[in-house]
Amino acid sequence: MVDKDILDRVEKIYYLLQYGKLMPGMIHNLNGRITLLDTRIQLAVMGVQNRLEKLLGKKESLDEESYKYHLSDLEYIKKIVDSLDSFRDEVNSVLGDLNFKIFNESKSSSSRISLKKAVDEFDLYFKFYKYYKHNTEIENSIPVDIEINFVYRDLYLILYSIVRNICDSIVQSKIEKGRIVYRAEDNESYTVLDILGNGEDIKDKSPDDLILSASKRSFSETITDFDSIYGEGLDLFFLNKILAKRNVKWEIFSVDNLYGFRFFIPK
Repeated sequence: MVDKDILDRVEKIYYLLQYGKLMPGMIHNLNGRITLLDTRIQLAVMGVQNRLEKLLGKKESLDEESYKYHLSDLEYIKKIVDSLDSFRDEVNSVLGDLNFKIFNESKSSSSRISLKKAVDEFDLYFKFYKYYKHNTEIENSIPVDIEINFVYRDLYLILYSIVRNICDSIVQSKIEKGRIVYRAEDNESYTVLDILGNGEDIKDKSPDDLILSASKRSFSETITDFDSIYGEGLDLFFLNKILAKRNVKWEIFSVDNLYGFRFFIPK
C-alpha cells in the first residue's frame, strides 16, 4: 500500500499537471523541437543560397555539363527544404490548436469534441514526439460524425496514458510491426470507444491489475517534477481518477487479435 503522504504529494502534482500549471513543460519541449527544426531549415536555406552564389562565381571556369550537374543538385536540395517548410507549418498549426484547446478551457466546462479529429491531432503529436516505433501502423476508423461532451485536456490525458501503455505492451510482446486501432460507435446512452493494439502483454489482466502495477511504478520519492511523472504517461492510476470524474466506465477488451481498452463515455 502506498503511503498516504506520497499519494497526496503526487496527487497534487497530478492536479497541477492536469490543469495546465506543469503541462506547458511538455508543450515547451515540443515547441523547442520545432524551433530546432526551424533553425535547421533556415541553415539549410542559407547553405543552399551560399552554394548557389559560389557556383555562379565559378560558372565561367566550369564546363556547361558540370555547371548544370551542380545546379540540379542544389535545386534538388532546395526542393527538400521547401517540403520541410510545409511539414513545419502543418505541425505548428496543430500544436497551436492543441495549445488553445488545453489551456483555454475552464477546469469543469465540457464542450462538443469531434472524436476522430481529436485522435488525429493526438496521433500527430505522438508521432512527432517519436513515441511510436517507426513502423507502427495507426488506424483511426472512428466515424467523422461522432462527437462527445468532454473536457479536451481530460480526453488528451486519457489518450496519452492508454496509448503509452499499449505501446509498452507491443514492445514487451516483442512484436516487430506494431498496430494501434481506434474504433467508436454511438448508442442511446454511451459513445463506445475502443483503443486497441497487437501487443499481447495486457490481454490477461484487468483494469485493477494495471492500476496496481502503475501505482507501484509511479509512486516513488523521486517524483517531484513534470518530466518524471509525465514520463510515466500519468499511468493508469491517475487515468482511473479522470474516468471516475467523467463517469466513464472502462474494461479490458480484445477482438481480432487486438488487445486494449473499451470506454463507455456517457452522452
